[in-house]
Amino acid sequence: MHIARKPGEQIEVDWAGDPAQIIDPDTGEIINAYIFVGVLTYSQYPYVEAFLNEKQDSWISAHVHMYEYFGGVSRILVPDNCKTAVIHNNKWNDQQINAVYHEMAEHYNTAIIPARVRAPKDKPNAEGSVGNISTWITAALRNEQFFSLAELNCAIRQKLKDFVNRPFQKKEGSRYEIFRDEELPLLAPLRCGGSLLRIRGFQFSGMAAPPHRNIHNSSTSYITRINTSIITLSEKLTYQRMRLEEFF
Repeated sequence: MHIARKPGEQIEVDWAGDPAQIIDPDTGEIINAYIFVGVLTYSQYPYVEAFLNEKQDSWISAHVHMYEYFGGVSRILVPDNCKTAVIHNNKWNDQQINAVYHEMAEHYNTAIIPARVRAPKDKPNAEGSVGNISTWITAALRNEQFFSLAELNCAIRQKLKDFVNRPFQKKEGSRYEIFRDEELPLLAPLRCGGSLLRIRGFQFSGMAAPPHRNIHNSSTSYITRINTSIITLSEKLTYQRMRLEEFF
């Protein structure tokens, strides 16, 4: 059974398989930079950012920046089973979410539903987009040299802009147009002070200015925006059962 994705319903997140590289300008050392990818599953509109590691602070910062970039929050967040997201995920009803990650989700009022272990079909959009972005963005950047993380992320942002505005091959429009017209209006607004998140003594700051802030300020973006971020336990269990029926 195929589950039709709804606008504003779900974001899937993961680390890309292949890291980018930075050259230390002082020593010439090659440093790996790890690529975070977040994808709105309905529009396939992605967020991409490079970090120097895949540790907890990078994972949380990536989400804060992602929500700022999207200009809102989906009802459901589907992470991979990395330790910064999930402690264990034995069955759909036996999951333990990382405590810091859980607190972040509570801050944004979104529900975390991890992908099942060894079930890549649970996250087809994220994994497909990771592959697409690895080809379209990170592969293209391998022919260039970067001497700082900021320089790398600036180049990623430009490649990302090209990627989301590229027309679909089998249907009209682009990822950006679907996001702007159909998905953005249905994302739950960021809460007041949403760009500054404090968890267990740590502080995570959002981006100074999301790159498409101008479209978020348009009247068409907010005129139909509704709060869809609250999901009940019953809805969560129903959604998980539907996913199990889809793959078994």
